[in-house]
Amino acid sequence: MLFLLAVAASTSAHAAPVAPDTTHGAAGAAKKKAVPARSTAKPASGPAQKNEYIHVNASRATPDGVTLNAPGGGRMSVETEARSQTTLTRDYIAKQSPTANLNTLIAMVPGVVLGAKDPMGIESDHMNMRGLDGSEVGYVFEGIPAANPTTYVTHTQMLVDSENIGSIRVIQGSSSIDSPVYWAAGGEINARMIDPSHQMHGYVSTSGGTYGSNKEFARFETGDIGNTGLRGMASFSYTRSNNWFGGGGVYRYHVDSKLTKDWSIGNTSLIFGYTRENQASYPTVTMASWNAWQKTGKSPGYNKDYYFGNTNWYKLHLEDENEIHVMLPSDLRLSDSLRLQVRPYYIHRTGPTIGSSMVPVSGGYMGSEQYGNLGLPYAQKGSATAIAYNNWQEDTAGLSSEISWTTKHNTLSFGDWYQYTDYGVLNDYGVVNNAGDAVGGYNPVRLPSGRVLATEDMSYIQQVNTLYIADTFRAFNNRLVINAAFKASMVGRSVTNDIPGTQYSNNKNYFEPLPQVSLTYFITPHNQVYINGTTSYRMPASANAYIDSYKLTSPNPTTTIGNLKPEYDISEEVGYRHTGLFNFSLALFNMNLTNHQVSSSEYLPGDNYLTSVPLNVGGETIRGVQVEFGMKPWHHFSPYLSGQFLHATTDNNFNAGTDYLPTAGKTAIAAPKFSGSIGLQYDNGHYFGNANILYVDRQYSALMDNAAMPSYITANLTLGYRFHSFSRFRSPQIQVNIMNVGDNHYLSAVSGYGGTAKAMKGMNGNAVSASTPSYFAGAPFAVVASVSTGF
Repeated sequence: MLFLLAVAASTSAHAAPVAPDTTHGAAGAAKKKAVPARSTAKPASGPAQKNEYIHVNASRATPDGVTLNAPGGGRMSVETEARSQTTLTRDYIAKQSPTANLNTLIAMVPGVVLGAKDPMGIESDHMNMRGLDGSEVGYVFEGIPAANPTTYVTHTQMLVDSENIGSIRVIQGSSSIDSPVYWAAGGEINARMIDPSHQMHGYVSTSGGTYGSNKEFARFETGDIGNTGLRGMASFSYTRSNNWFGGGGVYRYHVDSKLTKDWSIGNTSLIFGYTRENQASYPTVTMASWNAWQKTGKSPGYNKDYYFGNTNWYKLHLEDENEIHVMLPSDLRLSDSLRLQVRPYYIHRTGPTIGSSMVPVSGGYMGSEQYGNLGLPYAQKGSATAIAYNNWQEDTAGLSSEISWTTKHNTLSFGDWYQYTDYGVLNDYGVVNNAGDAVGGYNPVRLPSGRVLATEDMSYIQQVNTLYIADTFRAFNNRLVINAAFKASMVGRSVTNDIPGTQYSNNKNYFEPLPQVSLTYFITPHNQVYINGTTSYRMPASANAYIDSYKLTSPNPTTTIGNLKPEYDISEEVGYRHTGLFNFSLALFNMNLTNHQVSSSEYLPGDNYLTSVPLNVGGETIRGVQVEFGMKPWHHFSPYLSGQFLHATTDNNFNAGTDYLPTAGKTAIAAPKFSGSIGLQYDNGHYFGNANILYVDRQYSALMDNAAMPSYITANLTLGYRFHSFSRFRSPQIQVNIMNVGDNHYLSAVSGYGGTAKAMKGMNGNAVSASTPSYFAGAPFAVVASVSTGF
């Protein structure tokens, strides 16, 4: 802050720059036409003359896409949709740490609560929005679904490098009618890449920071290739970092590329991305282990050294993932009134996720069948330490398309989305030697019959087909906009598990009707009111919900097939927006959910790695208000504020197995009553920086509200300087990002939930045992310094 004040003093004599008009696109055009300008000048005498006007909009952009004129420093673009949403632009994204992922970047948006466990943003994290888990939020990247189609978890660090993100749109509440998602009861995150430039150039960046972190990034853009209408870009990055507590670290290789063909009627792009990431996991903590850590300074992280039976050795807790995505989106204007959008795609993902286990040498179980002597090496007292492999592979292909017809007052749209997913999982085991290394590499343990010893051998096939129709009516010179839409979503799932004693197959088919309606009215070109009513749904998460689960030491299932009803959500919003020198938005919302599903993270019995376990907690009501304020640069300063007040309650009593718990009326878990942020950015073209403060209220971690995670505050700071261009270097710059200024020690998110944290009697007098909630430790103080330049 002292740095920013000093810079302000040095520039106070300069006049504030004139901000160019940033309204663009179809939505912007509709906004501009809302009220025609009225001339007060008298008509000239004589023949009618045609007046000619020249409008010049100028903005200075850096090689990384910063235009220096966005409201709130790029955190609050002009919005016109009849719903609450926030769009982040490059002005803000470019000033964050180059290691940041999508969730890290949206942490200041109203309603978003980020549970960061990695200070660099390289590893996966936890997010919720309006009190709903991140697996209830639809992530869409370049028009395709970005989440895992079985667990709905989005590894945002696998999608795209932050240097290549053009914009991120956060839609609180329900998703768009045309979004290819079937789990977005809690809203939508929509990200897009930068477009290839029409001019040939490049961009390079190198970064380094605490915990041995570093990132190297390089991007080349071809510019227009002759008269072909083609232009492209490709980038490569390498990132690594050590875990801030416990052993191990993370490394990541990533490729982004985009080739665009411009036609006279539109454009087509070929997008390709590849990621290879290997990360040592962070363990969750209980409140007891967290308090002991703060008192003694000894962390509960995974051990750095191996000894026999040490299932907490860090090399037995890894995620080794690969992802390839290929997309071919086209946006074509077939005529003045007809528009066609087509988006085919293919996504390939593979594991494994690695945990640890003690495997009985004899007398153990595969499913319900007991096995004989396995003859395992390196065994002691009848057991051997083993790697628990969660080998998985997922292939997804899909096609979304829409055709729209626009007349003077109407736009009528028809759309379809089809997706096919083939997902396979094999949970097997490999013995480790005295050094903790796998014996013979990947060499799974086999039964005396020769069959691979496994606790899960699952095949999962899913097909989704969604049809929708939408109509938008405009009146009063586009001041009044009414939209009505209907979507019909059909999902078929077929699951088999080839483990003895289980239900071999399970087939489910779902149909969900999803109407939406909205109305917006532009009081003036700068003031808008809106109201909407939407519906959304979420299919049961995790393929494991459809099968029984076993462990090696018992013939009885540890978990059985759960409640497979989909969650359904009915939402309403009333909102107001003002745009101009400052942008302001206010929204009141109400949400009613049935069959609300909570994704709780638990360690599989006997296999020491986290898995997502869905809990159906019945109905839930969520009500609240959110506000957002962002100002265009004034003397190069751009302030930003956001906040949300939330009242979320459980509507039904919870079935704890042995009895019902009186949870109706209790505050919902992981739903902070208040969350908010304050930000201030400075950028005069050379000196730049921003300061951000986040506050999150306490969050309950048990349905009975008898356990909670405390509130917390964090602050981040960015300082930087851009040099004049020289030789081949375009606007080289240095940038320092400081995360968690002050090194606040805090818990960032609830990981594992429970019915009650204290043993008690249920409503019918039966005993209900206590569960122990678990949490993620919040990311500590960290610094990343980077140097970059265009060429």
